[in-house]
Amino acid sequence: MSGFLYYIPGLQAVSADDVKRAGLDFVWGGSGFSFREVAQGPDSVTGCVVARNNFGGGMGYYPDRQDWKELKSFWIGLERDRDLTPEDLKRPDMVWGHNIQLADDNDWQIPVAHAVDRQLVLGDDGQWEDGKTLGRFDVLNEHAEKIFEVLCAETEGQEDAPTITPLEAAAMCVDALAVNYYVGPQEVNLLGLLTSRNVLEVLKAVVDLPTLIEAAKKKGEGVPTISGDVV
Repeated sequence: MSGFLYYIPGLQAVSADDVKRAGLDFVWGGSGFSFREVAQGPDSVTGCVVARNNFGGGMGYYPDRQDWKELKSFWIGLERDRDLTPEDLKRPDMVWGHNIQLADDNDWQIPVAHAVDRQLVLGDDGQWEDGKTLGRFDVLNEHAEKIFEVLCAETEGQEDAPTITPLEAAAMCVDALAVNYYVGPQEVNLLGLLTSRNVLEVLKAVVDLPTLIEAAKKKGEGVPTISGDVV
């Protein structure tokens, strides 16, 4: 197993609070992390290299075989001779979805919003029903509502229909990928995953449009679409 490496300058040990202050807690969530103090990091001073618990061997600062990029409060690194794949970065609790080929030519499982885990609550009638989504899925559901709103407005030909800007579309795609993989904006950028075309496919997957299209075809009904104009 491999993955991204992170370097936090000036530390001799790394706590959960250090990870949060550096802005890295979104990457690991509850998966845990390991660290190794290095006498000289990519900034030529002492600090700690941090990675997921299951990173495997080779965790440390090795400039002869790693590439590093400096960000605001940490550095992010990659092994130079190994391309990361979805298998390297997948979370243990993957949410069902559609496999979409992204710009690295790998298939990434894009989670469908209605498939995320929800709390079960007992209704006033004594029957169990779906309640609110679990915390880390809230953003995905918010995005799905916006995508579906755009989809419905476009299908109905509404004037002044809501739109999704290119920046919004990219952010939505990153959030969707982060549900099933240990990635954020920087990781997605370094992997070169998104294009102006494939972001549309990711947004369609989030609202399960491929399934809706297949069902509509079987019934001989009109096929809902999201045009390129929305992003």
